[in-house]
This record gives sequence, C-alpha cells and structure tokens, in this order.
Amino acid sequence: RLTTFARAQIQPLDAGGRRTLIASRLRDAGRIDEVVETLGGMDVPDIIGSPFLLSLLINVFNENGEIPSRRDLLYREQVRWVLRRAAAKDSASGLVKSLRAEELVEVGLEFLECLAFVCHLDLKTRDFSLTDDALRRGLTREWQRHGASLEAIQAWIFEGG
Repeated sequence: RLTTFARAQIQPLDAGGRRTLIASRLRDAGRIDEVVETLGGMDVPDIIGSPFLLSLLINVFNENGEIPSRRDLLYREQVRWVLRRAAAKDSASGLVKSLRAEELVEVGLEFLECLAFVCHLDLKTRDFSLTDDALRRGLTREWQRHGASLEAIQAWIFEGG
C-alpha cells in the first residue's frame, strides 16, 4: 500500500519560512520580531530549520513567554507541553482523577526520565519494546514514584490511559 506514495524529503526552513511559521503559531503577534531575532542569534540550525522542532519551540514560547537558554531545557519544556496537552484532554484516566494535572505532568516526566535512564545507561540502546523483560526489570528497579504505579503511568503515556 505504501508504495503509492512518492518519497519526499523535507528541506530546512530558510529565514522567510521560519518567519512565516513563527507568525502563524505565535500567540502574541507583537513579539514576532523579538522571537525571530532571538532565534537568529542562537546556534541551533537543526531546531530552527525543522518545521516540527520550531513548532514545538514556539509552543514552549507561547506557554512560558521565553525561549529556554539551553537545549536540554528546551527539550524538557517541549515534553512538558506535550504532557500538559495529554493531561488536559484525558479526563477519563484513573491517574488524571487521582492527581492534579500538573502533578500528572511531573509524574509523566519522571517516568520518561526513568525510561531514558534504563534504555541509555542500563541497556545501552535507544530503541525499546515495552514487552522486553530487561526493560521491565530496569524500570521496576529504577521507578521511585510512590504516588503512581509504574503500570498506571506507563499505560497513560503509551496507551492514553
């Protein structure tokens, strides 16, 4: 079935494309020049050239009113933004009912940090399967959160509740 699709490669955004994307996603139109100038002074061509990553960056800016100064902070805030949206949309989950939305976001972030730790430092891999016994043992060993069960947070992150 997928053979009917033509292969395409997304090219990096040029300055005009960046400005157009920023203008279309930024809540405060009065800050477009400020954001464009700030991004122009940053050495992050992979982020500002990617429509996806630039969109995430603008989402973080819309929420926090500033662009994080370090890449790790940007990625952390991007993940928080995604988790906040998921928590806001998911009112039926048992976790959503037992935790405030912001607590759920923090527990979700802690779980993803735990998952990254086990994958990268313990298993030495970037790819994983939730059915992998070594991964499950590592997550069980490393999970320190008492307010949410490992199974519940894992289900919320990967299965939507």
